[in-house]
Amino acid sequence: MKEKRKIASGWELWVPYIGLVLVCILFGILSGGKLFSTRNLKMLVNQVMPLLVICCGATFYWAHGAIDLSVAGVLGVACITSALGFNTGSVFLALLFPVLTAIVFGLANGFISTILRLPSFLTSLCIMFIASGLLSYIATSNIIKVTVDTGMVDNTAMKVIAMVVVVLVTYVLFEYTTIGKSNKLIGGNPRAAHFSGIAVNRNKIIAFVVAAVCIGIAAFFTTARAKSIGASTGNGMQFNVITAMVFGGMSFGGGKNARISNGVLGALTFTVLTNGMQLSGVDMFVRSSWPRATMLHRMLC
Repeated sequence: MKEKRKIASGWELWVPYIGLVLVCILFGILSGGKLFSTRNLKMLVNQVMPLLVICCGATFYWAHGAIDLSVAGVLGVACITSALGFNTGSVFLALLFPVLTAIVFGLANGFISTILRLPSFLTSLCIMFIASGLLSYIATSNIIKVTVDTGMVDNTAMKVIAMVVVVLVTYVLFEYTTIGKSNKLIGGNPRAAHFSGIAVNRNKIIAFVVAAVCIGIAAFFTTARAKSIGASTGNGMQFNVITAMVFGGMSFGGGKNARISNGVLGALTFTVLTNGMQLSGVDMFVRSSWPRATMLHRMLC
C-alpha cells in the first residue's frame, strides 16, 4: 500500500512537466512551427516574465494555504511608482519604489489575515478593491508615462537573467531556510506547527512580504516595457497567477508538496498555452475567459 502511494505521489510530481511538454508539442504543430520562431520566443519571454516572477513569490503564501486576490491591483499601483522612479532618471529608484509599494500592501495582507484572524481570501479581496481604486483614481484621468529610455531594462537578455536570479533566490529561501520550511509545515497542519515552536503568524507575514518583493520586481519590468500606466494595468493578473499555480501542480491547501517549480512550470505552461491559442487562431473571447473558468472550476471542485 505504501509503495502504491509513493508511486502515485511520484507520478503527480511529473504531471506538470509532462503537461508543459505536451502543450509545447500541440501548439507547435497547430501553429505551424510559429511557436518556436525567434520572434515568438522573444515575445514568450516578455509575456512569461512578470507572471513567472509573481508565481515564485506566490509559492510562499500558497504553501501555508493562503490565496491573494490583490495581485492585480497591487501590481498596477506598483507600476505607477516605478514609472515615477524611472522619470527621475534612476533605474535603482525605478526598482526600489515598486518593491516598497508592494511591501506595504503585503504587510497589510499579512497583518490583517494573521493578527486580526481574517481569512486571506477576504483580506486580499478588500485590499484588491483599495489598490484598484487607487490605480483608477490616479491613472484614469492622467495616464502615467515613462519619459526616459528603458531599453537597458526592456530587453530579452535582462529579463532572462532576472527570471533566473528570482527562481534561484526564491528556491534557496523556500527549500533551505526556515521561511519556506515553516510555511510548508503550517500548510500541512497549523496547530501542529504552532505546538512545534514555529512562529506561525511571523512566517505567514514573511511569506506575503517575499511575494510582495516579487510583485515589485514584476512591476519594474512591466513598466519598462509598457512605458505608460493606465487604469487597466495588471488587469486579470490574479486569475492568471491562480491558474498558473494550479497548472504547476500546487494544491490550494499548500503543505509539504509545495515547490517553487510549481510556479515556474505553471507560468510557462500558462504562457505557452495562451500564446499558442493566439497563434492557432482561437477566438479572442475564449482566450480571455478560460483562465477564470479554469480557476473557478478548480476552486469549486
